[in-house]
Amino acid sequence: MKYLITLLVSFSLLACNETTEVKWPTLTELDNLSIAVEKAAYQHKHEKQKELLLEAKAKMNEVLSSLPANAQNTDKVNILLKDLEALSGKIVNLDTMKENDLDTLSRGIHPIVSRLMETSGVPHVHGEACTHDASTCSDPSHHH
Repeated sequence: MKYLITLLVSFSLLACNETTEVKWPTLTELDNLSIAVEKAAYQHKHEKQKELLLEAKAKMNEVLSSLPANAQNTDKVNILLKDLEALSGKIVNLDTMKENDLDTLSRGIHPIVSRLMETSGVPHVHGEACTHDASTCSDPSHHH
């Protein structure tokens, strides 16, 4: 009987320590899109950037309204969502935007998305290596 009680207590402790993986598909999709936008910026493909930024803006709006119920650190996540919303608001008049501003805007999405993923508990793993210069990368989630 003592063995059974010990076993039950052990299982309950293990169950309490288990964390449920947070899944946020729209954020994961935005992460992949933000990498493509960033890549286009580093390659100075401005027309591609404009196209991808419009897609990113639409995806940002989806992310803003799709916070998972099991997200971690919701206070911090909500602050980051406000940052993402502000960034989304800057994606206007892309045809008249200076190329430097376009590049800056394009490079600004992924760091926020990355931080959102880490803060909320969404796994942040890229299927391929980073497409930018590792010596200039300031994203702590990137493993070069």
